[in-house]
Amino acid sequence: LSKQADIGDLANKLQSLNHRNSNKPEVHFVKYRTPADAENAQRAIQSQYDSLPGPSTSNNGGAAPVLNFASQAPVAPAPAPVAPGNSYIPPQASYLPPGRRV
Repeated sequence: LSKQADIGDLANKLQSLNHRNSNKPEVHFVKYRTPADAENAQRAIQSQYDSLPGPSTSNNGGAAPVLNFASQAPVAPAPAPVAPGNSYIPPQASYLPPGRRV
């Protein structure tokens, strides 16, 4: 870093940086829910370009692979249903609650 005393020189440098960076296109990545949604959006965008003056060409670059960096929750296996027993076990007659024991 160096201190610049001339404000005019700084303004010129800033302007040249702004002009240099303005040539870069803006890029947006959009993920559509269905392929039909993607095709409709592509047709809408292409029609906007076709309405501009001058020649318009398009190139179908295909679809890029999708990388999913979101962590996935582990899928736990569903517990097996518990079937009721086929036999009835009667309660034991010798059981006494703690207050009734001798």
